[in-house]
Amino acid sequence: MTDFDGDTDTLFFDWCVVADPMPTFGTSSVPAKCWNENTADAAFTVPAATGGNAPLSYSASGLPAGASMNASRSVSGTPTAVGTGTATVTVTDADGDTATFTFN
Repeated sequence: MTDFDGDTDTLFFDWCVVADPMPTFGTSSVPAKCWNENTADAAFTVPAATGGNAPLSYSASGLPAGASMNASRSVSGTPTAVGTGTATVTVTDADGDTATFTFN
């Protein structure tokens, strides 16, 4: 700070920058899901993530052929091939931070 006749003074202060909030699924779980080949089954919803910077968007990979997940996290469809596997749901927040959740 400088006054009208050129005298100055300095003020010191502490500051910090905290980590950007990351999205997380926490301890969420989904029971193993079994479909019958070529048969539609009741839809189920995977857990929502918390944290992160809104809006959060979701995507899924590894679902059986014929099944998909919509933007509301609802998984449905008519699987067309016999098999087993693990699906991964990924949440992405507004600034690109991600978290994943897997289920069988």
